[in-house]
Amino acid sequence: MKGIFTSAFFLALLAFATVGGALAQNRQVLAEAQRITGDQFTVATQTRKGANIYAVRRPSAAMLNAIDRGLTDLFAVARKNRYN
Repeated sequence: MKGIFTSAFFLALLAFATVGGALAQNRQVLAEAQRITGDQFTVATQTRKGANIYAVRRPSAAMLNAIDRGLTDLFAVARKNRYN
């Protein structure tokens, strides 16, 4: 169960870190996530709103939609608190 949460956490972390990020940064984040988890993220995809996702297995449509909703909520809270 811990592995699922760890992978989901890093999946979300990678989604957040790659939004608008440079290719070199993406590779560094990916390498660090693989080092920490011991997983190999061999699947690369995007959500409908354009977040880059790296995963061990192809994420379901529900997971991709949840990532988009989570990022939308995160940025809404940041705007509410005057972050930009």
